[in-house]
Formats: sequence, structure tokens, C-alpha cells
Amino acid sequence: MGEGAVLSQSESISSKPPRAGVAPAGKQPLTTFYLAGAVAGDREALERLARRLRPVLELMARYRLPDLVKPVYGEDDLIQDVWLVLLENLSRLRPVGGRRTPVLIRYVRKTITLRVRAILRREILRQARGVGFAAGVQRVTVTDPFRELISQDAVRFVASEIVEHIEALPEPARQIVLLRGVEQRPNREVAAEVGMTPKSVSKIYTRALTELRQRWPASVFSELPV
Repeated sequence: MGEGAVLSQSESISSKPPRAGVAPAGKQPLTTFYLAGAVAGDREALERLARRLRPVLELMARYRLPDLVKPVYGEDDLIQDVWLVLLENLSRLRPVGGRRTPVLIRYVRKTITLRVRAILRREILRQARGVGFAAGVQRVTVTDPFRELISQDAVRFVASEIVEHIEALPEPARQIVLLRGVEQRPNREVAAEVGMTPKSVSKIYTRALTELRQRWPASVFSELPV
């Protein structure tokens, strides 16, 4: 059975996640299962959760981080900062309909939006005062015990393949997947932003999401609603 399988509601979600290549069976999505383990302090569950979320975080960071701040605050810095917030608030995320994945992704989107606004505001003020990037502005660094874990190559490997696939999609499919799938924004809102009908957006998104699920059945995209 693939890693996109789910866990029985009757089985304790705080129990230790399965080893590599073994998936729980039942009705509970894997992201919810790993999130529960991470909240309970299980490092393996946290690693698996980080691996599942990496493509979403990387795509959001690329899409939302302005070029203005990238010389001093890059995508990895943003991802690290988002994880610091997530680690403090994972236990507060309540499932909707027994699923935490859409809730978790929307929380990530909100966190990234707030963080980017703060960084952008800081850099605009810095430049308005005549302090440019060349004036010794140091890159933001994160010294957190989870930094090594959520930055490791194993977490990045599959994520990079998914990110490259989505980034290579023709427009408007790429933007629709980013807005509708990665950021979990409502269909009508996405339709208004890309200038298409909700029905057209839904068709393009469903086709792209189906392909993502087929190519990476163990990814977080297997749990996103159409």
C-alpha cells in the first residue's frame, strides 16, 4: 500500500508513525497522522511532516517573496521562519471534517503573507533612510534545534521535482495550481484573479491536480480537495 494511504480512526493517532515504506491504513490522512505525532514530540513524525509540506512551502516562498528583499532574506530564510511559527502552533490547528491538510496549508499561507509584509516593510524603511543592500545588511539566519532537520537534503529531494514540475506548467495552469492548490484559495477568488470563469478554473485545476496525484501519489497533493 502506498504512502498516500490513511489511518483508521479507531487507531491512536499519537502512536509512532510507520517506518519508511509502510503506510497506516484506514480513514485518516497521513498529514493528520504525522501532525499528531509531531505535536506529541515524535521527531520521525516531524521529519515526515516536513517532507510532505516542503513543496508547498517552497512554492509559496517563491511566489510570494518580492525580489526587493531576496538579497538579504531568501526563500530558505522564509521557510525556516514559517516553521518556527508552525512548531509553536501545530497543536492549535483544528481539523475540519476530520482533515487538517487544507487547514494547515491555509495557516501556512497566512503566516507567509504576514512575514513577507513585515520583511518588505522593514526593507522599504531601510532604503528610505538611505541604507542600501550594499551597506552591510546581513542575511537573516535562524538558530533553532529543528533547522538541520527541516533543511536536510532528504526533505528537499522530492520537493524539488514537484516544484520544478509545477513551475514548468503553462499559464494559466501554473498560476491556478499555485493559487487554488498550493495556497488553498477559493475557486471564485482564483477565477477573479486570473480573469477566467470559475468553471474554467475548476477544469484546469482538476486536470493539473490529477496529474500531480498520479506522478507523486505519496505527496501532500493526494490529500487536497478538488
